[in-house]
Amino acid sequence: MNSTHTKLSQIIKSGGAIDAHLWIEHDGKVIDYTDEALSRRSRYGTLNIVRKEFDMKLQKKVLRNEYKRYEGYLEAKKYCGIIMNPERVGNCTFKAMLYKEDNPTATIKAGSLGFIQKNGDIFYEWG
Repeated sequence: MNSTHTKLSQIIKSGGAIDAHLWIEHDGKVIDYTDEALSRRSRYGTLNIVRKEFDMKLQKKVLRNEYKRYEGYLEAKKYCGIIMNPERVGNCTFKAMLYKEDNPTATIKAGSLGFIQKNGDIFYEWG
């Protein structure tokens, strides 16, 4: 509660999965799943969502890892419409990479996503 990851070793899990969240910032807007869909994926989900970027050095490491991990798989997944569905949470890496591919001026952000609780604490579900 109230703390986010600060080291790559906290983010990369066994099997290559990550404990982080990726989203897009494009033309001043956040491109991500809907707040409602995100809140439904967490036992502590609320509609008061916080996205906190990792420091730039850590973001670069996470994104480098994710690009390597998905490089060959990305082309096949491009044609699967469910990935871009804003209600289907669980493929944030693919969603961000595919959006960036079609929108080169967009920026992929890597960091933590949390939910503000009634007492003001933030429960970070990812990252």
